[in-house]
Amino acid sequence: MENKKPENPSAFPFEETGYKIIHKGMTLRDHFAGLTMQAIISNSDTMREITKAWVRIDASERLDFESSIAKLSFEYSDAMLKQREL
Repeated sequence: MENKKPENPSAFPFEETGYKIIHKGMTLRDHFAGLTMQAIISNSDTMREITKAWVRIDASERLDFESSIAKLSFEYSDAMLKQREL
């Protein structure tokens, strides 16, 4: 199986179509997740607690550490979006 990196398109691309500019940037979910991840990894206490929890998970059942942080960030992002609907 080929170890292919995920596609990494520009976050804020735009397309000019005559008089109209179409923006196709990141979603609000992506933006929230990025902000959440930034907050998580910049706080040493939070990282220490996440690392402790991650180590306790059986190695055969856990994601790699970076994927765990990304997954957690998107879970917070989804919760934030859900609150917008209330």
